[in-house]
Amino acid sequence: MITVSQLTKRYNGITAIENLSFTVSKGEIVGFLGPNGAGKTTTMKILTCAIPPSSGESILNEFSIHTHSLEIRKHIGFLPEDNPLYFEMTVWEYMDFAANLRRMRRNLISKRIQDVVEICALQEVTTRPIGELSKGFQQRVGLAQSLLHEPEILILDEPTNGLDPSQMIDFRNLIKELGKKRTIVLCSHILSEVAATCSRVIILNKGKIAADGAPQELVSKTKTDKMITLELNQPLETVSKAFMQAGIQGELRLLFKTEEGFNRFTFRSSMDEREKIYSLSFQLQWRLKELSLEENSLESIFMELTKE
Repeated sequence: MITVSQLTKRYNGITAIENLSFTVSKGEIVGFLGPNGAGKTTTMKILTCAIPPSSGESILNEFSIHTHSLEIRKHIGFLPEDNPLYFEMTVWEYMDFAANLRRMRRNLISKRIQDVVEICALQEVTTRPIGELSKGFQQRVGLAQSLLHEPEILILDEPTNGLDPSQMIDFRNLIKELGKKRTIVLCSHILSEVAATCSRVIILNKGKIAADGAPQELVSKTKTDKMITLELNQPLETVSKAFMQAGIQGELRLLFKTEEGFNRFTFRSSMDEREKIYSLSFQLQWRLKELSLEENSLESIFMELTKE
């Protein structure tokens, strides 16, 4: 469905992405993750033929971005980060406008608008100006226009940007439903959204692929430091010195002091040092209120792979 080979893009000597290679199969929902400036949006723009690469190739539905960009656009629906809406138009007028831009057959436009209005739950707002709608409805309008021509591939760049938690959940469920019949590439910096929506994650860092796999696969295979939370009735200096003398190696940080006279710490280490910490606390007669290990998550993997 999508094949990317050695894709590179440079802007005035600055490399945005470098030698990206990956494939996306039919029916996959793939999430692109990465910090700001990692190259996510640049990759989306190249896949949608909005900008050309400096080198490399991308094939979508057997069409090359270099030789068949107009044909590719017939097969993809694109919702960019900056949703291109005309606020003075009603929802129906905007859909009709977008359908005509795509040169859809006139006798099919009305039926197709009705279809996407139903899919995106826009029935109650079709006659209202887009500028009067909530952010959630505006995002649905943008998604609806990307579906008008029944594309096989959807490319969504930060689709839940600016939505409240309730709207995000609704939009996420809609994307999952759409993914049953389409291939979806979703670019986002919201890790929980990607983990809940995507069957596969590609993490970009500094223009290169840092990891590629199913969310749970990345969590189980990627080695990250252990993060231990502990709560003691001792100050940072005392705990830090005792750890050093006991050979408990890692990074100790004070989070906050509690009203009961305890201090809450995080301890980052390459190993699970909970047993040593417990033994030391017992030996020194410290009052240990909490000692817990944070399980690896997509967030911890992301932080580990993209840290400076």
